[in-house]
Amino acid sequence: MLWIIAPEHLEALRRWVEAQGLDVQFVQSDVDYLECIPQGATKGDGLARLAELLDLPLSAVAAIGDNLNDYEMIRRAGFGVAVANAHPKLKEAADWISPPHGEHAVAACIAKLRREGRVPLAPR
Repeated sequence: MLWIIAPEHLEALRRWVEAQGLDVQFVQSDVDYLECIPQGATKGDGLARLAELLDLPLSAVAAIGDNLNDYEMIRRAGFGVAVANAHPKLKEAADWISPPHGEHAVAACIAKLRREGRVPLAPR
């Protein structure tokens, strides 16, 4: 669930949800956004599960994000990328800062990984 609420009310909302006894965790993805998700349901958890299903080590996975709801995913990926206009905390956790999301960030990431020999070129 995502609440968009005045920042001065976020803490009261968080306390109210906690008082309900639900097994949830919170991600504040913007100054007035509070996300409430089940324990174990972060983007990082999803990335780990996908890697497991594909039989890939997380060290072979890249992830790109721009906001705090991407934090666990960036941290757990073998190559975590934050776009240049990402939240400062996300940029601190990233292995690399790409161009801003409006300037072909994914293409830049793929090009970087190819230059480093981490992504093979497709056969022609």
